[in-house]
Amino acid sequence: MPCKPALLFWLSVSAVAGMALPAIAQTGDYSPAAVFCADGSGRLCSTLPSMIGPDPAVEVTVGYHGLGRGIESFDRDSQTPFDNMAWQMFVAVNWIEGKPDVPASEGLAATGPRVWDGWARPQDLFGGDVDACENPEKLTDVAIIAKAGGQPDARMAGYLEASTGKPLIDVDGNWVVFDRRLNQVEVDYLRNDRWDLTTVEGQAAFIEKGKEVDFTAGEDVDPPKGKAGAMELKLAWRILPAGTRAERFYTMRALLDVSADLVADSDQPLCQEVVLALVGMHVVQKNPVRGALKDQWIWATFEHVDNAPLSSDPADPVDWESYGKYPASNCPVGREALAGRQYSLFNPDCEACEANNVPPEKGGDSNFLWQKTPPYAGRYLTAGKYGTQVVQCAAPYYLTAEVDRQWRAKLKGIGSVFANYKLIGTQWGGALEPTPGGFWRNAVPDFLSNTTMETYVQTDSFKFNSGKTEMIEGPGSCVGCHLGARLAYEKDEKGKKESFPADLSFMPGLAQGHEDAADLSQ
Repeated sequence: MPCKPALLFWLSVSAVAGMALPAIAQTGDYSPAAVFCADGSGRLCSTLPSMIGPDPAVEVTVGYHGLGRGIESFDRDSQTPFDNMAWQMFVAVNWIEGKPDVPASEGLAATGPRVWDGWARPQDLFGGDVDACENPEKLTDVAIIAKAGGQPDARMAGYLEASTGKPLIDVDGNWVVFDRRLNQVEVDYLRNDRWDLTTVEGQAAFIEKGKEVDFTAGEDVDPPKGKAGAMELKLAWRILPAGTRAERFYTMRALLDVSADLVADSDQPLCQEVVLALVGMHVVQKNPVRGALKDQWIWATFEHVDNAPLSSDPADPVDWESYGKYPASNCPVGREALAGRQYSLFNPDCEACEANNVPPEKGGDSNFLWQKTPPYAGRYLTAGKYGTQVVQCAAPYYLTAEVDRQWRAKLKGIGSVFANYKLIGTQWGGALEPTPGGFWRNAVPDFLSNTTMETYVQTDSFKFNSGKTEMIEGPGSCVGCHLGARLAYEKDEKGKKESFPADLSFMPGLAQGHEDAADLSQ
């Protein structure tokens, strides 16, 4: 579901994340340390963390302003416990399914089903039709299905980014596709013996009882290896042509199942076995309150290291004003210096590509259509050859980058393909004080985007004019976007619609009428 400006205008003051801390001179030898397992040991493990570890800086609720430069001690380092939790979650969900006790070299091998493979998909809860593609090998079904009227069904897999409703084309001219998963804790909350939030009727009954959506939070224990809270994943996949360097990616065989309404010049669905390469992943978990940490969700986002180059003049996560300096996130990049590099989402040789992070145009088509054969996005390529030119617009927070370096070195040491994935950042809902300019902040870091899922709203979220805030795109913030999540049910009082918050999850907004809901007993 897109984060539409109209939905979120009421959030504009709180979402603009105030001014940065004053620069602090770097003194001492402090460096953040990776914690490779939620039990505090020095090994990579399959344990899913239920919460961050100790974080003295988050306990400071008076005078707390978020990220800063020149951190001199762990007591002032609020971010590293979140980044360690991010990596612990990423490793745990990508562990080989059903083998929690095997060594990390086996548990994080390049092939095989992962823990998340057993998690529910939105269509498993909220219903949705699947075309009749034969699937004798029982491959993962990437079903991209049109509803009546021809628009893609949001309950299924997709190829339109939720933030803008625009697609992304890789260097081979194929659409990037998206999949979502929910853990059993979230499934049990959405549907149980007390309420059913997977249908509009169930949501109406829930609201009439005076209830508010409050997903199950992770257990706040030390060490943080208690019961995990509700979790959601979003995965971005590149369709690999034959001969592509697949060994650098986590890959899986899948059945591409595209509705006939979305296939150009055809009255038949597209049914094709493909190899998918993981290029992006959001990992989120509902958290309890602790100090300045609100009981919202912890957002971690990862990308493949070969996705796209970093801007030559990136936004600074400590300085929120730096995120509004490029219209439409068209952040600059030194193309000449990138010659010869191979990216999934950027081609340095494209002289016809005048701008970065610009979505394709539909032309005369009512929807973005799939070709019957690769390249599947061939109708929308620049100069008939090039896909979307993606640039990462914001640099990672410097402590995040150091923790990430340690984790990736550990993974490289066991020969894991997941050493080729990097942590972009971890965002959390913060109860922060207003800045000197009067703006209230709602998350730390203020902005966070993944180039595969929020390509076009990485930085250009707000403009500032004489102390007033006006939303013009976006927002480039996981928390800022999801604060607008609502139930599908709306109460009609004398012709006036009243909507209800869904605890920062867009999942309940997928609910349809009862007859369309899936039967989880099967």
